[in-house]
Amino acid sequence: MPVEALLESEYAVLLSHPAVRSVELVRSSVNRLDGYLRARCTLINGDYLEIAPHITASGRDAAIDDFRYQWMDAGQTRLHRRWDNTPHFPELPGFDSLPLKCWCILRWSVVL
Repeated sequence: MPVEALLESEYAVLLSHPAVRSVELVRSSVNRLDGYLRARCTLINGDYLEIAPHITASGRDAAIDDFRYQWMDAGQTRLHRRWDNTPHFPELPGFDSLPLKCWCILRWSVVL
């Protein structure tokens, strides 16, 4: 799958998922070599979710090579969970550094 198609697929999941009430696209950029998406979501229970995957071309396919997903309460004062493969502050509560495929596996495994 090309970079642009994977980026569009990730965004389409947000727009169509029943756990997401609204989506604000903060930034999106794409070219044939890489792409980046940053979006802020309000979940159906009022919680806040921010996603920021970076996608890189690898031959004919593309893959998420860098990611940051942060799930917080509605007031954005309490971190429920953070998934990040660049551990700047791994001592923070709720921080998990997971394999690159975590978005596909865990993106909606949270209990709302």
